Amino acid sequence: MKNTIEIISAQNKCRMLKEKLKIMTAVHDKERKEWSALAEVDSAVRNKTHFETELVLELEKVKEKYATTLHAKINETRSFCALKLEEFISGVEKFNEARNVEFSQLRQQCEELERIVSQ
Repeated sequence: MKNTIEIISAQNKCRMLKEKLKIMTAVHDKERKEWSALAEVDSAVRNKTHFETELVLELEKVKEKYATTLHAKINETRSFCALKLEEFISGVEKFNEARNVEFSQLRQQCEELERIVSQ
């Protein structure tokens, strides 16, 4: 009888331990899921920070490239405008020289006509 009582006691203890293990496993699983969720949030925050840092670096590269391209285009435009201005000034000078020659010729013709008329 003592043996039977010990077996029943052991079986009860075993059932209680199994139930306790089941409860502890459920609690552990719940805590693991909570920690996993927190880790995902932390990871998402770190990924967001990393993404933002990468984005800022890429934007800086784009700004530098834009600035370089802009300065090159400004210099190219200045050179082009300077060349066109020189061409324009040269054209104006040639026009003025041609006009002065024509005025000179017209004066001479006027003077010649005045001499002819006065004779």
